[in-house]
Amino acid sequence: MVQQINEAEQNILQLQDNMAQLQQQLLDTMAQLQPVHNDAQMPKLEFKDNGEEDWRLFKKKFQTVIQLQQYNEQQAQHFLSYCMRGNAATVTADIPVGNPGQTVQQILQLYEARFLTPEASALAKAEFETVIQMRAESLAQYHARVRQLARRAYPQLGQE
Repeated sequence: MVQQINEAEQNILQLQDNMAQLQQQLLDTMAQLQPVHNDAQMPKLEFKDNGEEDWRLFKKKFQTVIQLQQYNEQQAQHFLSYCMRGNAATVTADIPVGNPGQTVQQILQLYEARFLTPEASALAKAEFETVIQMRAESLAQYHARVRQLARRAYPQLGQE
């Protein structure tokens, strides 16, 4: 009986030693991982594709944020997906992010193909050609709206 108790004590000591080694390995692994961002830490940037937003303007802001935040490729891809809301989230839900070898620029091109369709450009051209200043709209607001419509209608003109 004493021998069994001694063996059990040895087994317990061995298990405690193994557990301490595993805990240290876990701590070492966690220290090597990139920090995970929660919603409170994420920059506030959203794209809804509701007709009031400009994809090119969102894209420019997005590229600025990922540069300032110093996101790596995988973080940037996940952040791009995180920024999609409403219709934009639905339209891009089937585009995978975080695949090894895939770049955020490639994903931006896939998103852009969804948001800047020829049909959307034709609609934007019709809106641009018939735009009039609203009664309560200031000249500055009207100018901004016309520029936004022009960028959507004629994307090849750039950001002049």
